[in-house]
Amino acid sequence: MQNIDPVYFLIPIIIIGFSVGLVLYWHFRRRLTGRILLYALVAYAGAIILKYAVQIPTINAFSSAVGQNPAALGLYYGIQTSAFEVGGAYVVARFALRMNQLRAEDAAGYGISLAFWENGVLLGIISGATSLINLTTYYAILSSGSNSLSQTVYNALVKAAPGLFNPPSQTLPDVGFAILERISSLLAHFSWGYLVVLSAVFRRKLYLAVALPMGFIDFSVPFASYLGIAFYEFLIFGVSIVFLILALTVTRSELTRKRNEPQGSATYPTIKPESLMLINFKRALNYGKLYLILAIVISVLYGSVLTTLLNGAGTSSSAAAGISSSEVSQIPVVILPVFAIIGSFGSLMVFVSDKDKGVYEYLIAYGVEPSNIFWSIVVASFGLISIILIISVSSSVVIQSLSHVSISPTYVELIFFYVIPISYTATAFGNMAGMIWSALTRRRVGINSPVGLAPFLGIVPILIVLLLTSFVGSGGFILLVGSVSGALTLLVIVMVGVANKKMSRERFLSSEQ
Repeated sequence: MQNIDPVYFLIPIIIIGFSVGLVLYWHFRRRLTGRILLYALVAYAGAIILKYAVQIPTINAFSSAVGQNPAALGLYYGIQTSAFEVGGAYVVARFALRMNQLRAEDAAGYGISLAFWENGVLLGIISGATSLINLTTYYAILSSGSNSLSQTVYNALVKAAPGLFNPPSQTLPDVGFAILERISSLLAHFSWGYLVVLSAVFRRKLYLAVALPMGFIDFSVPFASYLGIAFYEFLIFGVSIVFLILALTVTRSELTRKRNEPQGSATYPTIKPESLMLINFKRALNYGKLYLILAIVISVLYGSVLTTLLNGAGTSSSAAAGISSSEVSQIPVVILPVFAIIGSFGSLMVFVSDKDKGVYEYLIAYGVEPSNIFWSIVVASFGLISIILIISVSSSVVIQSLSHVSISPTYVELIFFYVIPISYTATAFGNMAGMIWSALTRRRVGINSPVGLAPFLGIVPILIVLLLTSFVGSGGFILLVGSVSGALTLLVIVMVGVANKKMSRERFLSSEQ
C-alpha cells in the first residue's frame, strides 16, 4: 500500500516559517510594531469580509450572466481586490496617520503585515495547520500496515486526492509552485502596502494611483486553467517582481529627499545594519579564504573521486555490494553540510578579531545594537555557505553527467530539503553559540578562543539527523530535517534576542571584561 509523499508536509511548514520569520526579522532588525500588525489585520480582514459580502449574493448570478468568459470573471475579481484590499489598506493607513501611529518608516512593515495575515495566518496557520494535521493523521494511519482502517483511508484518498500519491518527480514541482505562489503574494501585498502608507504620509496621490491597479493581479485567476500551472505561477511571480520594482522606483525621490534632510548632530555617524553585513562578508572572504578554498576543494574532490571509483572502474563491485548508481551519487551530498560549516569559519574569525580590538565596544557606544552585530556575522557566514554549495553542487552535477550517472529525484530532494536547510541552520547555531561564548569569556595565556569549537557545535545537529535517520526511515527523513532545522532557527532567534538584551552595554563585547 502506497503512503503519502511527506514532501507535501513542507508546504504549510515553509509558508508559515517564512511568513512568521519575515515578521520577526522586520520587528527586530527594522521597524514593525504590534500596532502596525493590528492596523494591517483590520485592513486585510475588512477586505475579506467585504469580498464575501459582495460575492456571496452575486457570484452565481454573475457567473450565469457571463458564462465561461474568463475576462469578465477576471474583472469581477480584480475590481474587488483593487477596491477592497488596496483601497481598504489606504483608508486604514490614513486613519492610523490621523491617530499619530503611522510614519513613513512603517511603510515596509505595513506591507509585510498585510502579506503575513494572508500567507502566515489565513493560508498558513488556519488552513495550512489543518491540512498538516490531516496529512499527518493520514500518513500515520497508512504507515500502520495493511489493516481495515488503513485500507479504507487509502481507498478514500485515492478517489478524493490522488495527487498525494504522485511520484517525487511530480510532487516536487507541486510543492515548488505552491511556495512560489505565496512568495508572489508576499511581493504584491508588500508593494501596495508600501505605496499606500507613503501616499498617506506624504499626501502623494500618485502613489495611490500606482497601487490601485496592482489589485488587478487577481484578474488572472480565471485564466489559470488555460495557461497551465507552471506558466501561470511564473507569470504571476514576474508581475509581482514588476510591482516591487515599480513601488521602490516611484518612491525613490521622496525617500531620498527625506534621508538628505538634517537628522541632528553630525557627531554620531549612522551605521546601517546592511552595510555592516556587507563589510563583514567581504572581510570574512579574506579572513577565511583558506578554510573556504579547502572546503570547496575537498568537497569537490570527495564527490568526484567517490563517484568515479564506484561508477567507473568500480561499477561491478558497487553492484555486487548492492549499491546503485543513484545511491552512490547521494553519498557526497550527505556530508556536504559539514564542509559548508567548516568553510564558513572566516566569519567567526572576523568576530573574534573585532572583539579583541574593541571594535564592537565602539559600535555599540555609537548606537549599533548587539543583535545587528550578531546577525551581520551570521549573514556573512551564509554568504560563504552559498559560495560553497553553489560550486560543490554544480561540480557534482557536472561530474555525474560526465560519469553517465542520472540525477535521481531523491538526489534533488536531498539538495533542497536536507543540504540547504541543515547547512544554513546548523551554521547559524554554531556561530551564535561561538559568538556568545566568546563574548562572555576572556582569553587567557595558553588558552585558545572558544570560537574554535563552534564548527563542532554546528556539526552536532547534522550527526543527530544522520543517526536518527535509521529510526524514522526514508519516509520520515524530510520531516526529521525540517523539525531539526526549525528547532535550530527558533533557537538562534532566541539566542540573538537574549544576547541583545544581556549585552546592551558595550563592555560585554569589549576585549576588557
